[in-house]
Amino acid sequence: MKKIFFILLILSFVKAQTQEQKKDTLFIKYDEKILKKWKHPTTKNYFYSFKHLKENVEYICFEQKKVCKKITTSSSIKNFKEIFKESKTYNIYNRFRASNLFDFLLNYKTVFLVRKEEFIEVDIEYSIE
Repeated sequence: MKKIFFILLILSFVKAQTQEQKKDTLFIKYDEKILKKWKHPTTKNYFYSFKHLKENVEYICFEQKKVCKKITTSSSIKNFKEIFKESKTYNIYNRFRASNLFDFLLNYKTVFLVRKEEFIEVDIEYSIE
C-alpha cells in the first residue's frame, strides 16, 4: 500500500512539472491593422500596442527587445486571429480580455513579431488600471 501511494505521489509530481514547462518560441505575423508602433518619450524604447484598446481597464503591449534578420525556423507563423482564438481573448460578449492573451503569451519563452524579413523579439507588458 505504501509503494502504491509513493508511486502515485511521484507520478503526480512529474505531471505537475511537465504542465509548467514553457513552450519554446511563438512567431506572430505583424499586422498593421491591429498593431501600432510608438516610441516611449523618456526611455526611447519602441512599443507595439493594439489600436482598438483605447478605453479599456486592461492594457497589453509588446516592448521591442531586438530586431533580427532572417531567422530560420521550422515553427509556423501565426496571425493574431489564430492567437485570439487559441487564447480565448474575446469572451462571449465579444469583449477583449487582455488577461487571457497575457496568460497565453506567458506560456512561451520567446515571442517574435514577424514583419516581412524582420523578426522583432518582444517582451509582453501588461497593466490594469
